[in-house]
Amino acid sequence: MDKKRKFIIGVSIAIGLVILVGGALGFHYHSVKAEEKKQAEAQQAQTKKLQQTIQTYQKEVNAWYTDDKKEGLQKATTEKEITSMESKLKKLEGKEMSVGTAAKLNTLVMDVGYARSMLDAQTKVVSLFDGTGALVENAQLEAAEKAVNQLKETKPAFVKAQQKRLTEAKKQVKTIEEATKAVNALYTNNKRETVQSNVTQANYTTAKTKVASIKQAKAKKTLSDALVKVEAVLQKQKEVAQQQATEQAANTNEAQATNGSTASDGGNKTASSHSTTNGDSSNGSSSQAGKSSSSSAKSGSKSSASSGKSKGSSGSSKNSGGNSIYDNIKPGDRWTGKTTDKGYIDGEDGNTWGTIEW
Repeated sequence: MDKKRKFIIGVSIAIGLVILVGGALGFHYHSVKAEEKKQAEAQQAQTKKLQQTIQTYQKEVNAWYTDDKKEGLQKATTEKEITSMESKLKKLEGKEMSVGTAAKLNTLVMDVGYARSMLDAQTKVVSLFDGTGALVENAQLEAAEKAVNQLKETKPAFVKAQQKRLTEAKKQVKTIEEATKAVNALYTNNKRETVQSNVTQANYTTAKTKVASIKQAKAKKTLSDALVKVEAVLQKQKEVAQQQATEQAANTNEAQATNGSTASDGGNKTASSHSTTNGDSSNGSSSQAGKSSSSSAKSGSKSSASSGKSKGSSGSSKNSGGNSIYDNIKPGDRWTGKTTDKGYIDGEDGNTWGTIEW
């Protein structure tokens, strides 16, 4: 009886132990599932929060750009904003996330990276010019162009806009180079110490025109100062040339005056010679008349000669009547005439005779 009771109790205890152990196993299984669910919920909450963070950051970054395609940066976009966003993204490294969330994060990172490159290129291009749009001294044109070209494939519209400014910068560089070359050509060397001896007004004017087209204040002033020295040399040349011209004109006038005086003296001598010839002609006429009278009577030769001379004078007086060149003759006037010898008069004096045209 006691043995049987003990067995039953033992069995009951064993069954109780089995039931107790089975219950413990069930509780453990239930506890693991709850923890996994809790972790999953926490993970979902973290993923949602991360997605919201990425979305918020993306909105901030989108505001940096001028359009949905992100081809241009707003003028208000600053280096400080980009640096701050890069720091925020750094904190997201290593976090677990879904593939979809990772893709969104990757887009955000790329947009921030492009904004950084675009701002860098844009800043370099802007630094080429001053507030007036003139090329600055020692402009870093090559660095700016390199930064812009790095975005040629990914941001073509942005690159095209920057290329316009790069083209303007290159144009101004070329203008300065050409003007500098033109000014240096006026000097014996590039140090611009001595002006060329054969410098011309035309070369000076060409250089001055090129300098005038320069926008950069410093380069323009430097080359303009160099032109002042050239202008002084040209002014000196002009003064010397004017002085030489004045002296040459004076010498020419003096020579003409001397030639005129010589010609006048020659005319006076000719007139005197003609007067003598005229007197000789009169004598010739008298001699001819005397010779004619002596054929009739030798004793009356002097009277006949006088008579012939008187007739000759009378004829001369008659010829001078009317509108004659002699009407306006005044004391001291001189004139010239053309004489023609006619022959020899056979007489005591052996005179010749001829004509004169006034």
